[in-house]
Amino acid sequence: MAVQKMDKVIDYSFKTIQIENSKCVAIVRVENYNPENVKNGLERIIKLLKPSFFDDDLTEKLILIKPNVLAPDKMAFTNEVVVEQLAVILKMKGVGNIFIGDSTMTKEITRMAHVKSGLADIALRFGHEMINFLEDKFVTISHNKFEVSNVVRIPETIYNADIIINLPKMKTHAGYVFTGAIKNFFGLVEDKISMHRIYKNKAVFQKMLGDIHHAVLCCGEKIHTKPVLHIMDAIEAMEGKGPRSGKHKKYNCLIGSFSPVALDALAYSIMGGNPEDLEAIKSLSKRNSWEVNINNLDIIGDNWEDFKDEAQLPSLETLNTTRTGGSLIERVAVPIIRIFHPVIKIKSEKCKLCMNCVSHCPMQALYLDEKKKKIRVDRSKCINCFCCGEICSNNAVHQKRPISKALPLIF
Repeated sequence: MAVQKMDKVIDYSFKTIQIENSKCVAIVRVENYNPENVKNGLERIIKLLKPSFFDDDLTEKLILIKPNVLAPDKMAFTNEVVVEQLAVILKMKGVGNIFIGDSTMTKEITRMAHVKSGLADIALRFGHEMINFLEDKFVTISHNKFEVSNVVRIPETIYNADIIINLPKMKTHAGYVFTGAIKNFFGLVEDKISMHRIYKNKAVFQKMLGDIHHAVLCCGEKIHTKPVLHIMDAIEAMEGKGPRSGKHKKYNCLIGSFSPVALDALAYSIMGGNPEDLEAIKSLSKRNSWEVNINNLDIIGDNWEDFKDEAQLPSLETLNTTRTGGSLIERVAVPIIRIFHPVIKIKSEKCKLCMNCVSHCPMQALYLDEKKKKIRVDRSKCINCFCCGEICSNNAVHQKRPISKALPLIF
């Protein structure tokens, strides 16, 4: 990852990444967010997976819970009951230090999301203020398994944590199709806008997410891999125009694994997708030989096919990052490709002209039309990262239906 200011680099290339039971993924039915139901579901996930770190004395251990807190909209963040009941279970198991943390686009928006989601209050009840990673110090790490950069910077709290429990939300993503356990670690990045600009190629961006996971895993104590457990809130999910403005869809389950690849592969399959379509899942699978084929996973708990229900998934065309180049072929082909490519649109009737989307666009592709008092999109600059949709609190940003989807309706 490119950084403006380089501090001491800690090289962990001597470490081999080894996680527990990488082929195993657990799924359990949880009908609603009733606290007792959620607690029972979490306890069952833990019983099925048998995390070895629960065999240790946890009195002096620091466990960091990493939910998804993109925005305070109910469908856009890991439900507060899931976070709270996990903390309750950890306390019952004797954990001495429980921290909860996440970050979104800016320090200010993150603080607001922490408070409005109710997670800031939950964090305080368990002994510590909720951590805004954008206000944390950062540690620079290198490892020979990084694929897109020589170094990765992670928050100092993540670096110091003994155990990480990742709590993603099952959601679609208008820019990257799906966001789960792998994408949830993007919340650890100190400058998300720059990362979208630097890694505007969607395939490279998704490989960068794998680098973040490796940075967290390799910085464990001594020669050991840092323990990371992933549990997805899929009780109520989001489909359509995620990760913020999509539609509610119930899946009534929690999904857990030590492998973010296995978890995301199962979750995306449940939503009707093919994990092999997403570079974030494929690239992290290949570099570690973590199983991604749904037929080869050891799926325990309830029958996963009982939960399968096709969701409204964003078009895979959104992952096409072809841009105009200098060759004759590119000059001819790219305009044709763009006809079939999803495009960002601003709904004027919902837009409040707050300018958040303009100021947070990594590519400076949005601008204010002073004459007509409208936000417009420069398609020659837009990379469909959907940062504008993530930052918009008025649900004014959407993607226009690609012509490839509209053709069957015409003919």
